[in-house]
Amino acid sequence: MPLRFLTSTPSASRTNGQQTQPRPRHRKQSDWPADRLCIGVGVNPGAINLDEEIRRFEYKVEAGAQYAITQPVFDTDQLSDFIKRIEHVKIPIVAGIWPLVSYRNAEFFCTNEVPGVRVTPSIMERMRAASAISKEAGRDEGLKIARESLLEVRDVIHGVAGIAPVWERKVCAGSF
Repeated sequence: MPLRFLTSTPSASRTNGQQTQPRPRHRKQSDWPADRLCIGVGVNPGAINLDEEIRRFEYKVEAGAQYAITQPVFDTDQLSDFIKRIEHVKIPIVAGIWPLVSYRNAEFFCTNEVPGVRVTPSIMERMRAASAISKEAGRDEGLKIARESLLEVRDVIHGVAGIAPVWERKVCAGSF
């Protein structure tokens, strides 16, 4: 059976400038038939102690995990190496791809605000150069990098989770 993921929708939508009825933000679990729910877990391909991360991941799978979503991935070599180390685990891996929106956004990850998430020096330089031009150029470069990353790993992953800062929700819409 194909995986089915719960998704959120905007709390309200606009049509022709008019406010429509608010939609529920999340579907209640009771709305889904029991045979359609999937158990997902998080995994960090860039964990500081990768052996421990893999051990914990294997435990999660033994406990019933049916798919895993990674932390944001900017270093595709790191993700590919991780996938090779867990190829014996037969559940789908969904890569967290985060379109950076600015050089400052990239710096946030480089200062270890998110442990194990690594932004490569080449990506940092691309974001620095683009963000120096304009905010829009920085956002566009971040989307370009995200698309390139997805193309590099698409043969080793089973799906992608487009992740963006809450205030930049529209960045992921239609970008992949």
